[in-house]
This record gives sequence, C-alpha cells and structure tokens, in this order.
Amino acid sequence: MQMKTVAGVMLASILMSNAYGAQCPEASMIKQAGDGFTATGPNGTNLNVNVYPEDATSEQLKTLKFTAAAIKEGSVICRYEGSDDLGASLKYGTATKGDSDKWKENACITADNNTAACSFK
Repeated sequence: MQMKTVAGVMLASILMSNAYGAQCPEASMIKQAGDGFTATGPNGTNLNVNVYPEDATSEQLKTLKFTAAAIKEGSVICRYEGSDDLGASLKYGTATKGDSDKWKENACITADNNTAACSFK
C-alpha cells in the first residue's frame, strides 16, 4: 500500500512540474558579480548576463524590464531593456517551442515585464 502511495505522489509531482513551461529569470534576478553580471536561474544556477553598457551600475539594473525571448539553435535568449539605453540578454537552457500564445514562430515579445507570458518547453 505504501509503495502505491509513494508512486502516486511521484507521478503527481512529475505531472505538476510539466504543467507550466520554463521561463526567463525575472529582471530583478540580474546582479553585478565581480567584473560581470549574473542572474539566478532555476535550481539556483548562475547564468552569465550580457549587460550594455558594460559599466552599468546596480541602480541602473533596477530599471531593467523583461521584454522578449527567442529560441535560437535550441537555446532561449532572454532580453531585458532599461532606462538610458540600458540593455541585457542571457542565454538560458534549452527549448524546442514556446508555451504560450504570445509566441510567433520562435520569438515572444511582451510589454508588461511578465516572464510567464513567454514560457517555453
């Protein structure tokens, strides 16, 4: 009986984890780290972030908003924009297709800073 319960809980966990697609990190997750920038991805992984201009400050990073995602060569590129021509992008995980109605072909654009709007599988 216990084995059936454990198997049922494991199956439910797997199904729930696949109910929602992955998504780009929130803009608030982008931080200065030494001479560069990182974002915390799922499971606490550190992702390298390209920020331009490269001398952006922590205060400027606070103006970043998520604006788009694109699937290129099996990876997702997440795009962020901020004030005064501040921009950032990061390569995140693998994906085969978008998982929301905002995706057109291999690109997703959003104006509301909502990373879930551009979820992917």
